[in-house]
Amino acid sequence: MEGKKEQKKDDAGDITLQKKHLLMGGGIIAIILLILATNGLDFARQASPVVAEVNGHTITDSELNRNIDFVLFQQGVPKSYAASVSKKDLLNQTIIRELVLEEALNAGQQVNTAQTKGYFESLITATGSDVDTFKKRFENESFDYEYFIQFNAEQGVISGFVNQTVYSKVTLWSEEALEYYNQNIDSFRVEDQIRASHILVSNLSFAEEIIDALDVGENFSQLTQKYSIDGSAASGGDLGFIGKGMMVPEFETAAFALAEVGDYTSEPIQTQYGYHIIQLTAKEEARKLNFDEVRDQIEEALLSQKRKQALSEYVAELLSKADVKVYLDAEA
Repeated sequence: MEGKKEQKKDDAGDITLQKKHLLMGGGIIAIILLILATNGLDFARQASPVVAEVNGHTITDSELNRNIDFVLFQQGVPKSYAASVSKKDLLNQTIIRELVLEEALNAGQQVNTAQTKGYFESLITATGSDVDTFKKRFENESFDYEYFIQFNAEQGVISGFVNQTVYSKVTLWSEEALEYYNQNIDSFRVEDQIRASHILVSNLSFAEEIIDALDVGENFSQLTQKYSIDGSAASGGDLGFIGKGMMVPEFETAAFALAEVGDYTSEPIQTQYGYHIIQLTAKEEARKLNFDEVRDQIEEALLSQKRKQALSEYVAELLSKADVKVYLDAEA
């Protein structure tokens, strides 16, 4: 059913897996560094275009505003949302980014803009577009294509440096995952689920005719492929396993009322999308998941938590040694 199936909830309780990747200059480090809003920075009021100094390097208000524009550009958000971006948070992110990049360069890392440009241009051409067309996206921005490449090249250095310097030192013992499972075992369960297929049509009388055809033995999947107007028609109307709360109420009530695998609704079920004939194809009773079923999820989540903590500590150490002066109006 197109658009009606909500994203399945994570059955592992408070374990939420977040897989981040470097894309369009945002990337894992930019996201994490924004979360790690710096503490202890002395915000003082000064009527100055310089909003911060980081180890002698200045960050101007115009540069910060350009960073805001760039963040919105990366996310595909209209410029009208610029006022909703916290300049203080973005300045914190910018300061941390400057410090980590400085550490990476001091450690011998190099910013390779040529390699980054080649990478993005190969992606652009792979989508059937061309570089000149892509560059036109920057015509009305406060930054240009070269800034886009430079930012991503630097971000690649930061990401690689953090992986090598911080994340590589983070370890996870197998016993930790098992211990977490045992302490939170009630969270690792799946509720009652059913697997259903459906035929969706826009006309009540036509839906009734399809049910008549099913009653005389015609194949549900074949009728679906022939008549259903839903995107699932090509797969015989299969919606996969669904739990309660995942479908519109009328559909859910009818689907869960079917008793035996193979049963279908004897009358069309009307929803905001049209008229459905629903068939039950499988049932799964509520049960607790065993450790082997969730081991990978737990390990990934615990490792992510450890990495976040390690990065937080690393950033705090950098800030304690850095000469950082912030002049941005605290109410900005």
